[in-house]
Amino acid sequence: MIQLVANPPAFDTKVITVVGLLAIGRINEDDSIWVNREDADNNLVMDSVKLVLRPEQRRAAACMSATYAAVTGTFHARRPTQTSFVGGTMDSVSEITGWSPFRQNCEEK
Repeated sequence: MIQLVANPPAFDTKVITVVGLLAIGRINEDDSIWVNREDADNNLVMDSVKLVLRPEQRRAAACMSATYAAVTGTFHARRPTQTSFVGGTMDSVSEITGWSPFRQNCEEK
């Protein structure tokens, strides 16, 4: 994740896996992955990547929100003309895997 946010163009349009703090927001525009909890708490948006998730992925990942996870998908670096401050966007997400500690069974919530 550090290499990604330090040099987003090097990863543009590539399928990658990143590990960071997963944040599933109240609305899908808020879904993201952060370098670490401190960056999320302090809203250091350049140290985050926006996630574009399908509704079923959002539901499945909700139990892992605010915990560390590995996310695999296609990364798109932020374009100079974009007004967003995030470091880029990841779409075509194929896998979200929780890292300890995470809730293994969302149904138990």
